[in-house]
Amino acid sequence: MTRKSPLSLRLLIALALAAIVLTGAPPPPAHAQTPPMVLAIVDMQVIQRDSKAAAGARAALAKQAKAFQAEITKQEDALKNEQQQLEQARASMTADDFRKKSEAFQQKVNAARQSAANRRQQLQQMEQNAMDQVQTALTAAVSDIAKTRNISLVLVKGLVLYNLPAFDITPEVLQKLDAKLPTVKLTAAK
Repeated sequence: MTRKSPLSLRLLIALALAAIVLTGAPPPPAHAQTPPMVLAIVDMQVIQRDSKAAAGARAALAKQAKAFQAEITKQEDALKNEQQQLEQARASMTADDFRKKSEAFQQKVNAARQSAANRRQQLQQMEQNAMDQVQTALTAAVSDIAKTRNISLVLVKGLVLYNLPAFDITPEVLQKLDAKLPTVKLTAAK
């Protein structure tokens, strides 16, 4: 059995959707009336690049990453100085004293590594929380527009080979998203 590549899978999905739209879906039962299918397209790359919330989140995350890096660099510099002092004092210490001080120093190094790992994890959590906020607001914006315009199905532009520009609701979604969520608050799990 051969595996389909993501591109060929996308192509199959797009072709299946096109076949449904062009040939029409199977007729509905006589007792139910299905409204006509109305399609729309949203360009997620444009949303992620141009929305106020996503841009603000990127800037805030970069600022936070810079602050975390400054803190880590300060710890590293202090540890380097302490290591140099320990090496310089080695000749004047007994082997047992040097071993004890080396072990204490190594514990500080391990604590600094753990602190750096915690900071990286905090930053990842902040990024995930920010993107979750954007995604929630984006879903609400798309849903509002779909209800207002009686849109049956909204597709991501990356899954569609071709569409008429009239089907693209990205500018409207971007405007509504910016109104719903102009900024994102960075938070990390406690």
